[in-house]
Amino acid sequence: MANMANTVTTSGVEVIPATQRAVKAGGQFRTAGHIRVAAYARVSTEEENQQTSYKTQCEHFTSFISNNPDWEFAGMYADEGITGTSRKNRVQFNKMMEDAEAGKFDYIITKSTSRFARNTVDSLTCVRKLMNLNPPVGVFFEEDNLDTLDGNSELLITIKSALAQEESNSISKNIRWSLQKNFQAGIPMVNLKGMIGYDKGPNGEWVINEEQARTVRFIFDNYLNGESANGIAKALNALGWTTVRGNKWCGASVLDVLRNEKFVGDLEMQKTTTESFLTHKAIKNKGQAPRYYKRDHHVGIVDRDTWDRAQARLQGQAERNPQATTEKKRNLTGSAISDLYCGHCGAPVKRQSYRTQISGYSDERSLAAEGIDDPHLADEYAYSYGNLRCTCRHDARGVQREGRTCPSNLVNEIAAKQSFMEMIYGLKRDYETNGEESLVAREYKAVSSAVYQKARASSAELQHIEQLDKKIKDLEGRLETVRRKKEAALEEEQEAVSALGDFEGSGESASKMYAQLEEDICVGITAARSELESMTGNRGVVDTMQRNYELFIASLLELPETNAAGMKLNVNGLDVDGSLFSTADGEVRKRVRERYNSGRLKVDGAKIAEAPDFLDFNHAIYQAFIAKGVVKTKGMVIGGKAVEEDVIEYYTNFGIKLTCKGIGRGLRSFLGFRKCGADGAVELLTENWQVAGTAIQYRRRTRKYKWSKPRKKPDEE
Repeated sequence: MANMANTVTTSGVEVIPATQRAVKAGGQFRTAGHIRVAAYARVSTEEENQQTSYKTQCEHFTSFISNNPDWEFAGMYADEGITGTSRKNRVQFNKMMEDAEAGKFDYIITKSTSRFARNTVDSLTCVRKLMNLNPPVGVFFEEDNLDTLDGNSELLITIKSALAQEESNSISKNIRWSLQKNFQAGIPMVNLKGMIGYDKGPNGEWVINEEQARTVRFIFDNYLNGESANGIAKALNALGWTTVRGNKWCGASVLDVLRNEKFVGDLEMQKTTTESFLTHKAIKNKGQAPRYYKRDHHVGIVDRDTWDRAQARLQGQAERNPQATTEKKRNLTGSAISDLYCGHCGAPVKRQSYRTQISGYSDERSLAAEGIDDPHLADEYAYSYGNLRCTCRHDARGVQREGRTCPSNLVNEIAAKQSFMEMIYGLKRDYETNGEESLVAREYKAVSSAVYQKARASSAELQHIEQLDKKIKDLEGRLETVRRKKEAALEEEQEAVSALGDFEGSGESASKMYAQLEEDICVGITAARSELESMTGNRGVVDTMQRNYELFIASLLELPETNAAGMKLNVNGLDVDGSLFSTADGEVRKRVRERYNSGRLKVDGAKIAEAPDFLDFNHAIYQAFIAKGVVKTKGMVIGGKAVEEDVIEYYTNFGIKLTCKGIGRGLRSFLGFRKCGADGAVELLTENWQVAGTAIQYRRRTRKYKWSKPRKKPDEE
């Protein structure tokens, strides 16, 4: 039966009114009866004036809804300090949309379309989603007097949303322009609370935090001593030193410190840029926006030489494998001696790990130590070491490939490392003694001169640079002459004044003329130097070679001459020749080692002081300056000439070739060398496994089973 409230038209048609909300002309917000109304408020920043606006919005809507008897207050949703260009972080807005779908209210009231959303797509998507609910949920924009359930309002809502989005875009552009002006003036945006090593001073200046700065210096010092980023991170964690946020260190965070120019006192601004004003996503600036670099912006924690040498090593690692993202991937050979190639066939030379058993050895893990006497069990000890082998001749397991004619031999990795350091120390001693007449200096001069002449022949700019250099030298010579004449003129004038009293010469004095000429020459020198500095960056490969050479020499001079125990380093081939056991033949040497290990042979301190040092391999120098190495072993015939000695020829990134000898040695060649640990403890190497420096692996096996015959070099015992 029809409702009594129904009306009848003049033609007798009964009208049954709608019982559910719907989109229709005129909307329903002002005319509807009892409805549940929720409110939404938003401000985009947390500044004081915006906080006031936020509070005002909440109070206004709460009062406005509560004072209408036909409305039921269904809740307040508010996002504070959140941008309206994206829904991603608008927690309250997203909760409001979920509650709307759950049917918890009929209408949403908000201040304006810009408060609802500054993204046109988001605004229209959400409005239409609410309109398509059953029953639909409307949105009323108070300032705009727009009701989404009014069928005539969608066009206006679209226009208003687009205007709000464009306003946000305009604000974003203004902020970006303001930031770039600050960057151009050298004013950074850096939160020093999130950066290790610095605090903000009373006047906004950067002040070194010495307690934190020791961590930064520790990282740079150890990196230049050859330690890896992961190794430095482990050392920092062992010391209990944390990041500025109190977290443990990892290799990536150590590399971040090494690459951060702020620690040398420089400042690079706009390293990141905003992808879009709608997403607000910060991305790495790879040329999308200008970058700004300020040299000597503040006091550095590390000096520039330390910084440059660290960057040289980082650059050397990256150049080995530009696609690599980790230190492990950069090290293509699996060895610290990387980028090696066979001198005969050109194939890569890679590391292969070899395992060798130890006889006559026991420790606390042994059966005897545990009191076990079982004839069916046996102790076995082994150690591993690395050999470098040509991948053309040997497969991944180190087995010689059939049918391959490459005559290359295996090279002991430890011998290659030791020989490299002996060569480096030889270059250091030579340079300290002979300076620019040393071998490395003379070879570099010859190579760089040839490269420069080749570049000069095709570059008018380099010729102009030469002219500027000559002009500056000529002006400096004239300046020295003018200054001498000025001083002489002053002396003559002073003598005249002393002899004649108040003497006044006629016209301008000679000293003043020379002073004016001196000033003019200084202006000319300054102008020429300024022009030269603007052009020298275009010397390209010549400048790069020069810088790498200078850093190489600085790294040589930084090499220590004492070990961790404070003993003067004895470099084999430079300070001493051979080990303590080198004079004995094989059998005698074996008996000497056995007597020494059993304590029956006493070697006094003076004798140990004469022993050669087992040198620590310097990864920093190798990775920073060695571009590649070519391995040549006996048995090869290259260019019609037989190779008489095992060598590696290293090609540097500053143009010269370094020949490293002594790589044909085996592990037992280093018996009788002394090795000093980081704690300062010195030991004499008397066993091959001590030379290998790897942990001794223990295995308990049943006697009826045997290990396969270990792969080892013929001279390893």
